[in-house]
Amino acid sequence: MPRTQRMRDMGETQKKFTNVFVKNFGEQLDRDKLEKIFSNHGKITSCAVMTDGEGKNKGFGFVAFATPEEAEKVGNFRDTKKWD
Repeated sequence: MPRTQRMRDMGETQKKFTNVFVKNFGEQLDRDKLEKIFSNHGKITSCAVMTDGEGKNKGFGFVAFATPEEAEKVGNFRDTKKWD
């Protein structure tokens, strides 16, 4: 089945995501700071900053929200503050 047909068949369900990918932040940002930044946008169910084998921050992570509506609001969010 072609991708365009699959997307059409999925309809609105493809927009129902709760996990938000966050990237391009520095080494100083940890899980607690990432959660604090996004906590005013909705209820966070999980939050993770990806690290390498030595525990060093890789500059990206994920924030999962309780509802798709909260995640969608964050998807449109652009913060003018620095991540660190």
